[in-house]
Amino acid sequence: WSMLLLPGESLPFEHTVAQLAGMLLDAGVGARPTVFVCHSMGGVLVKELLAQAQAKENGHAWHKLACNTLGLVSYAVPHSGSRLADLGWQLRYVGGFPAGAVAHLKTSELHLEDVNAAVRGMHRRGGLAVLSFGEGKPTRVAYIKTLVVPLESAYPGYGEFFVLPSHDHISACKPTDRSDAAYAKALDFLGRCARSAARRRAEAHTADDVEAAAL
Repeated sequence: WSMLLLPGESLPFEHTVAQLAGMLLDAGVGARPTVFVCHSMGGVLVKELLAQAQAKENGHAWHKLACNTLGLVSYAVPHSGSRLADLGWQLRYVGGFPAGAVAHLKTSELHLEDVNAAVRGMHRRGGLAVLSFGEGKPTRVAYIKTLVVPLESAYPGYGEFFVLPSHDHISACKPTDRSDAAYAKALDFLGRCARSAARRRAEAHTADDVEAAAL
């Protein structure tokens, strides 16, 4: 996550989303079927991007990115916020939480609900497959151990959800081997997304052939 930003203090949240979108589009992400694999705050950023992108008009570069996004994998993402943000903890010391975005992670943050509702709509319309993982072990933060993202926040309320009993917040996205559920479940999910992309291409070619025949 931090490698996406310039050194120093993290940017305001809205600017960070715009910067992320620009970097992705410049790299060609979204021109082809895309699956985002996110950890922690990265998932909040990507969901914000997708929510904004799907609301853009047809032909807009962001809208194309949303249309070509087939899947979203979330590792310990605070879909409905984190109690640590409510308590005012300095989440900059926990992997994945840039300090400037802490205000967006309060459990009372209504904007998180709006973004989650927008992404839920994409999922229910059948255009976005969703796989989420929750941390099963507490993480040491200062003098206490706690779940940085409680399970009720790690599950967005739709899609597939698995708890990783042997992983804390930081290690949730770091499978120990190929038998680790953090790896195996994600690999299976990516395979299904790839097959979905192949079906879409086949259907598009069929539609083009039918249109050509009609002409």
